[in-house]
Amino acid sequence: MNHEKTQPQDMLVQDPREPNAFNWDLIGHELRRVAAVLSAMPDWCPVTTLAQETEAYRMLMFGLDDEQRMVHHMLIQAGVLDA
Repeated sequence: MNHEKTQPQDMLVQDPREPNAFNWDLIGHELRRVAAVLSAMPDWCPVTTLAQETEAYRMLMFGLDDEQRMVHHMLIQAGVLDA
């Protein structure tokens, strides 16, 4: 795994006399983080995981009574839950 240190050129200094006058580029850090997570899970398949999550959601919603369905629809309409 590659643990590169942040180099000074990664920080763009605009004007050192102004408060908060620097900009930190987090894209490189995020790419390294995602790579580390994915390398720690070599057998992870996103397609299978999504299919399993969809099936689990379907099973969860299968046995709702009328009142629970009404609350579920209200939460969807309010934007709290995805349809």
